[in-house]
Amino acid sequence: HCLAWSKTHPSRGAVAVDVVELPRLQLSFTAGRTQEGQLVLFSGNHEGLFVSGLQSSVHHLIHGLPHGVLLEDASSELAVLVPSVLPGRDQPTSSVMFPTTLVFNRG
Repeated sequence: HCLAWSKTHPSRGAVAVDVVELPRLQLSFTAGRTQEGQLVLFSGNHEGLFVSGLQSSVHHLIHGLPHGVLLEDASSELAVLVPSVLPGRDQPTSSVMFPTTLVFNRG
């Protein structure tokens, strides 16, 4: 689940997203501006980190983490936020005896 909150009333035209919450992960992000004036979503759980806009340039590094969120700090250092979930394997079938696909049981 993902919740997006706005302080702007819809009757005023375009609505800006001010807060994004991921309640199952107990995470929140708040819209704000970097020192350069760029509008980003700052993490409410990890001080100084915000959702990075560099996905395309580092996509090859995080390709195997489809559930990860790329975060960045003011000095352009990167971090990947991933949920703490134990992965499992697909069940064997008659065509694939030892599957290699990871399955995430989210309860």
